[in-house]
Amino acid sequence: MKKLFWLGACLLALSVHPVKAQATNPEIAVVRVYEYETWVELVIVRGPDQSEILKFDSGTTEKSLTKSGKGYYNALFKLYQEGYSLQSTFTATPTAAGSFTTLLFVKAPKP
Repeated sequence: MKKLFWLGACLLALSVHPVKAQATNPEIAVVRVYEYETWVELVIVRGPDQSEILKFDSGTTEKSLTKSGKGYYNALFKLYQEGYSLQSTFTATPTAAGSFTTLLFVKAPKP
């Protein structure tokens, strides 16, 4: 009887696959943000051959700050709609030319 239970337990263990073993690698998107005095440039990379560059005005006036905010909103909202969520940020030391920030977005793999 013990052998029968042991055999049943082994067969059950072989038939159950852990979720982590079935999961694929998550998709990532890297967003490089270049903030200059009068404009912002976003480089969004979703894969080796999938990149896009967005440019919009920046500055200190109400009009340019609003335009900059809308540019950021549109770019980041699109990533969230695609299922990405912010995982991490990296900020470089600001220079006279501008400041540089990298955002790492991750899309959870589908089970």
